[in-house]
Order: sequence, then structure tokens, then C-alpha cells
Amino acid sequence: MKSLILSALIATVPAAIPAAAHAQPVHANVQVRIGHERYDRFADSHWARDTQRRWRMVGGYMNARNDRQFINVGGARVNKLRIEAVRGEPAIDRMTILFGDGSSQTVELDGRLHVGAGEVIDLEGAGPRQVRRVIVFTQPNTRGVYSLYAG
Repeated sequence: MKSLILSALIATVPAAIPAAAHAQPVHANVQVRIGHERYDRFADSHWARDTQRRWRMVGGYMNARNDRQFINVGGARVNKLRIEAVRGEPAIDRMTILFGDGSSQTVELDGRLHVGAGEVIDLEGAGPRQVRRVIVFTQPNTRGVYSLYAG
């Protein structure tokens, strides 16, 4: 009987581990996804209170009228990128980040950003990475303006 209970327990534990490992904390105005994190208002997010990270604008007031925009970052060393809606509701499909070593990272965002909302993207690799260019793919029929920041 004990061995039957033990074998049943052993069979169910591996099934529960992926669900527990995938569970992430839920904050009132932050949606956490692997590799990036959405916020509703930057001033209310923990990113605004992060005193070690200084955000600087690298792509200011980009119009989402076309299906993609190219933003030259100029080889700056960056840990994270932040994209934020400034006007309208731009629908951002994805971003492709081109690094100085020739590699790239694509992040699927698939969503509209209302004014003040944004996403913080973690760059792959350890430490700051040299970023040459960011390509932002948008849905042009949604219209909107966004800014890109590096931190």
C-alpha cells in the first residue's frame, strides 16, 4: 500500500514542477513575460524607482505609420531596452535588436500600448551588450507614436 502511494506521488510531482516553475508574481500594473515585462504607467512601475538604471532616449517619438522603423543606437552598451507609447495606441508586433557582434535577438510583443504603457526588454547575454540598431515592427493601421529608451 505504501509503495502504491509513493509511486503515485512520484508520478504526480514531475507534472506539477513545470507549472510551479512557470508561475510568476503578478503585480497590479505589471505583466511579466519571459524576456520582457509590460507596465501600464512607467511612473507607477518599479522601473521608475530603480535608481541604478538611468534610461536615456535612443529613439524619440517614432511614428508607427509604416510597418517597420529602424532606430540606430550607435553601438551603445545596453542592459535593457524600454519601449513606451507616447501618443495614440501603437500596436507593436515585435522588435529585432541587432548587436555589435553580428548576432540578433527578436522579442515578440504582439500588443497595443496605450499612452504611458510600455515594455522593458532584457537583452540576452551576460552584462551590457553593444547594440547597433533596433527594428520595430508595427501595425500601421493603428497609428500611434512611441519612444525607445536604453538602460
